[in-house]
Amino acid sequence: MKGGTWEVILNMNTRRSITAGFLFLVFSCLCTASDPNACSSASSVADPCLPEPTIQRWMVWNYWQMLQAGMSSENVVAMLGEPLARESTETACVWYYQQAPQKLESGVIQRPHFGLLTFKISALGGKETMVLRTWRTPNWNEVRGYSAVQFEIQQKQIADVQQQERRRQAELEKQRQLEAEQKKQEALRQQQLEQERQMRAQQEAAERNKGFSLDKIPRTYLYAAGGVLVGIIVAAVILKKPFSG
Repeated sequence: MKGGTWEVILNMNTRRSITAGFLFLVFSCLCTASDPNACSSASSVADPCLPEPTIQRWMVWNYWQMLQAGMSSENVVAMLGEPLARESTETACVWYYQQAPQKLESGVIQRPHFGLLTFKISALGGKETMVLRTWRTPNWNEVRGYSAVQFEIQQKQIADVQQQERRRQAELEKQRQLEAEQKKQEALRQQQLEQERQMRAQQEAAERNKGFSLDKIPRTYLYAAGGVLVGIIVAAVILKKPFSG
């Protein structure tokens, strides 16, 4: 193969290497700009590690990127959650998410400079409304930021754990009801056995106390026996008279 051909092949390989390196550099820059913590690889995005403790919505940097001026306070709460602290005047309101204002010993109030939003308060149709005006994202060097993928995965995991706990509680409640029913049936069985025992004891006592009693003989028999007895007595008296004197 001629030398010129080798030079063409080498030049093509060099251009390909430069192009691949340039694309990798651009991809790295875009990842670093979009994620304030680090650039996750494709495998980590598909299976991100779930952080601890529980991620709060304001810790998700994707949601801060979705904020828009003019949003209502309700939409902001739906996106970032409830703020940590609030400060209001007649025409403006400030929400703090990363840190709350602190009152120093000197009496000066130290207010955070990151993780806050300012709202404009206006009365529309007799109803007070708040619309988002400006905001500053949290200081991601002080607090860890998470992606929406990590947040949703952890929320699903929490929902699964809560569902398992509800199932466990339902099984425990079912088991408690079953045990209560078994105890109730056992108590009824013991009560029935006790009643039967008392009846047998009464019958045995009646058998032991059984004897001769006139009450158990029919009255007709008593009348007949009485007549016979009177007849015997009369006969005895009559028979004794001839021998008397």
